[in-house]
Amino acid sequence: MRCNLKTIFGQLNMRNRTANEEYLIEEVLDLGVTTLIAGIDDQNKRCIILPLKGPLDMQVYNCFPRWNGLTIVQEKHMSTLTQGSEWFLIFKENSTRMDISHEIFIHIFEDICEMVRKEVTYPRIFNKIIIVLTKWEQFFERINIKPLSKIVLQGLFGELLFLKKVLMRGGEELQVQALNGWYGVDYSKKDFQYQRDFIEIKTSLKKKPYSIWVSSDTQLEKPADYRLFLCCYMLEVDKQLGKSVKNLIEEIQDILLEYPKTIFKEKLMKIGVISELLAPDMLEFYSVSDVLVYEVKDGFPLIDVSVLPTAIFNVEYALALDECNRWRINMKQLVNEIEVE
Repeated sequence: MRCNLKTIFGQLNMRNRTANEEYLIEEVLDLGVTTLIAGIDDQNKRCIILPLKGPLDMQVYNCFPRWNGLTIVQEKHMSTLTQGSEWFLIFKENSTRMDISHEIFIHIFEDICEMVRKEVTYPRIFNKIIIVLTKWEQFFERINIKPLSKIVLQGLFGELLFLKKVLMRGGEELQVQALNGWYGVDYSKKDFQYQRDFIEIKTSLKKKPYSIWVSSDTQLEKPADYRLFLCCYMLEVDKQLGKSVKNLIEEIQDILLEYPKTIFKEKLMKIGVISELLAPDMLEFYSVSDVLVYEVKDGFPLIDVSVLPTAIFNVEYALALDECNRWRINMKQLVNEIEVE
């Protein structure tokens, strides 16, 4: 059970603060060797506080990742829990602005609580917190380098549609394998790989005659002895009956067992997606007007990279799907043929 820090911080904000109280606090997790405490400082900044046996060695202290928005300090205070003077390691938000960062810090602090829940030694607690903060550091780097856009979310919509199909087939082991074979979130050349099968997912809002955009001259290439399938979701914006990326994420989470659900959330974070934080103005609602699936094999219309002059590079092109009917298969055939093991 995750700590409901949003509620705890809300309750702390309602408390009256005495003149000498630097922090309003509430114990949220007993780790045996220490506790984890939620706090609000005298500037109303939220914190996670870890009581220490003494001041941290600077070599250990400097191992904690630091990024914009988070302050990490160790301080000595009179403890209301022990009625004595103690050292504390404090992870504190830098700002109290009511924007997306307000919700993100709830997730960060809950992530810390969840990661250290079963740890009973200081070194392992520190190591787990470092893992959490490193993950979030990478999350912020990712969204700064490649911010989410409606085009990115449209592509993700198609990948989630296919992933949901694959996940319907079995229990926890298959769910883990299905998620491990999803590479689209890593911006790999192919969106899915299972055994010797690659699946490339495309979405398009174009009306008939259907076409898709191929983003490079190598995107539909495949290694020898592998199969490549092209799965195209033809979408329509439909605010009445359509679904959003957020809806699909919730549907997939309902299917997933606990451990696969953790893998799924980690993969979404790699592209800067946290379902609860997706802004309404970023979400389009789509219905699927058609699903077209092809096996890319001999004769399939491609640009032959080997005959391109070396002066030509970064090739993008449109592919008319009506011209690809010779290679068409149905979705059921694709899902049945791929080996998710």
